[in-house]
Amino acid sequence: MKDSGHRMQQDKETLFDTEFGLNQLSGNRDLLIKMLDRFAADYASVGQELQDAVAQQDVAIGKAKAHTIKGVAGNLGLWKLHHSSKELEELFKAPDSDFTACLASFNQVMSDTFAALEQFKSGDSAPNDTGTPVEETPPGGSPVDAKAELTTLLEGFEFIDADNLQQLLKDAAITEDKRDEITQAISDLDYPSAIELLNS
Repeated sequence: MKDSGHRMQQDKETLFDTEFGLNQLSGNRDLLIKMLDRFAADYASVGQELQDAVAQQDVAIGKAKAHTIKGVAGNLGLWKLHHSSKELEELFKAPDSDFTACLASFNQVMSDTFAALEQFKSGDSAPNDTGTPVEETPPGGSPVDAKAELTTLLEGFEFIDADNLQQLLKDAAITEDKRDEITQAISDLDYPSAIELLNS
């Protein structure tokens, strides 16, 4: 997994860092588009959901949603949305926050991000299947270590390639049925559910 900290600071106004997004998936454009489609489907109504959380004064739900968007956006190279979500998450942590301006900004950034993703999907400038392979974890770890490593990766919204994921699940002594559920949750970018399944 690449170190993105410096680039997130540098590219704070970038809607979609296509180079970073492709590098996260070892240059696999088709897989990136699949993940972007899933992202768009899963979070199309998140702006309304956040507004509802504010209206209902449900700080826990609002903070969790903002945190999830922040992580997924950072993992895909959606820097402006990552930072907008981070600002929103900080507001949910503070008492008596005024969300009006921040929510309006977040919704605009979300709309602009979806437009940028559509533009990327309709273009043909990005290479296919190029880039540096994602570093994999050697097999054979203990169940406790493998589960802890996988939990850490998921909590950080890190990309985990399919082979490495299956090896970690195997090393963690996860049953086959639960492996399928966890794999599907990760495919859906629903990392919180994957963590819950992993540790249940």
